[in-house]
Order: sequence, then C-alpha cells, then structure tokens
Amino acid sequence: MKKALLSLAFGTLSFSAFSVCNLPEAETTYAKRGEDRAYALKAANMYSNYASSISGLEKAECLTRKSEALYFYALSSNAKRKEKMALYWNGYEAGLAAARILGDKPSDEKNAVNPRMRGNESALAEAMWAAGINIGKWGKLKGPFSALGKWNKILKPRIKDIYRLDKTVGDFGVQRLAGKALLVLGGSVDGKDAFYFIREGYMNTKHSDSMLTRNLATTTYFLEALAKRDDVDTFCDLYDELADVMESGRNNDAALEQKFFLDLETGKRRGLAPDARLEYKEFLGEKKVHKHYNREC
Repeated sequence: MKKALLSLAFGTLSFSAFSVCNLPEAETTYAKRGEDRAYALKAANMYSNYASSISGLEKAECLTRKSEALYFYALSSNAKRKEKMALYWNGYEAGLAAARILGDKPSDEKNAVNPRMRGNESALAEAMWAAGINIGKWGKLKGPFSALGKWNKILKPRIKDIYRLDKTVGDFGVQRLAGKALLVLGGSVDGKDAFYFIREGYMNTKHSDSMLTRNLATTTYFLEALAKRDDVDTFCDLYDELADVMESGRNNDAALEQKFFLDLETGKRRGLAPDARLEYKEFLGEKKVHKHYNREC
C-alpha cells in the first residue's frame, strides 16, 4: 500500500476556454510555457494580481486559471521536494478559493458542494478539478498517509461533485483524476472502477482517425488500464501509435499539437504540446507498462 500510494500520479494537463476571465496578456504569456516554464509562473502571477481587483465569477475563473498555471509550473519544475510541494499547495489554494466563491459549502470537506447560483455548475466543477489535481500531487510528495487522507476527505467527494455538475471539465479531466487514483488504490467511486472512468474519458476524447486522444494523459492512463485488463491487441496497437507520434514530434511542437489540443471558443487551438511532453515523460516512468509491452507485443 505504501509503495502504491507513493506512486500516485494525479496529473491531468488540460485547459478549458474561459469566457469570463478576460486577461488576454496572461493567456498569451501562458502560451509561451513550452519555451520556458517561467512563463507559466508569470501567467499565474498575472491572473493572481488581476483576481485581487475583481469579484464574483470573473475572480473565481481567474483563480482557477492561476491554479492550472501553477500546476504546469510545478510539474515541469526540477525544484526540490519541499519547493514543489509549496507550488502544488499554492495551486490547490487558488482552486479552493475559486470553489469557495462559487460553492455553497467548503470544498475541502466531505459534504457535497453545489453552486451558490444556478448556471455556475461548470465553473465550480473546473475550480474543484484544478484544486484536485494540485492536492493530488501534493499528497504524492507528502507521503502515503497524507495522500490517503486527502483522497478520502477531498478528492473522492470532489470527484462525485464534479461528475454530477459537469463531467466534461478539463477535457474530461475528472475521468483521468478518478481513473488514475483507482488504478493504484483499487475500489470504486459510486460503483465505477478505474477502467470505467478511464475508458469513458478515452472514448469521449479519441480522434476519429486515430487511436490517440486530445489529451495525452488520457491515452497513457488507458494504456495502463488495458495492461491490467490484459487486452493485448488494443494495448499493443495503441502503444505503437503513441510511440510513433511522440518520436515524430520530438523536436516539433506543431506535429504534437495536431494530436494533443483543445479547441477554444474562438475557433483557435490552444496548443498542448508542452503539456504532452510532460505527460509522456511521466508515462516513460511507468516501468510496468513498458515491461508489459516488451513481454506481450
């Protein structure tokens, strides 16, 4: 159990288009995160400063964006353990602050949370999701007992809330969050096991002309789930396609962005190549998956 908890990876890099937090300069800055991760921190600070001067839904959504930007910065950082923990905690608190603005109850307790005002379901779900991915990483670094405590008190209740409010936020990020945790811990959430969550996220984000999904983490988590299910044919085909695409995009963000992107409401694409590279790096650390490939494919 200790080893399993320490290996928890809640990473879910995917960002939605907001229509309320109107700070184009922060979005432009964040788009440069692939050039230098410091741009993600700069964008987080810009969102934070702007949020301090506004209120209501706009403030909440800017804080959610801050939380997501801090998550990317922490995940891409080579900082020491305590420094990364502090970054994830700050990201968690930003998401939590957003959820407190939008929700009718504290989202760091077990009680179910609903929006204070009808129509804010998606904004609340995304705030809780952003807080969740940060506290998940914080718990992994903190240690097994902290990880389990945060799972029981915060993550599992919030997964239920998000699933009820809007299960599409974060490009079906709650499915990644729940599925990855359950792959490690076992068990279920409302009767749904790891494979259920991950497959649902996979089927909803899969390209029509490819086995890959818009969010690379959804693909890699599905590979883990297939390995556990011993679905050899699907596993081998998906692994091979992922490896080929990542190799072709080794030094070419544009090539990766053809597969790993989110459409913005403006019709433009918010490239996720920097996020995909981080997710693939984490995937390469999943030794059991690669051993399964070498043995079965």
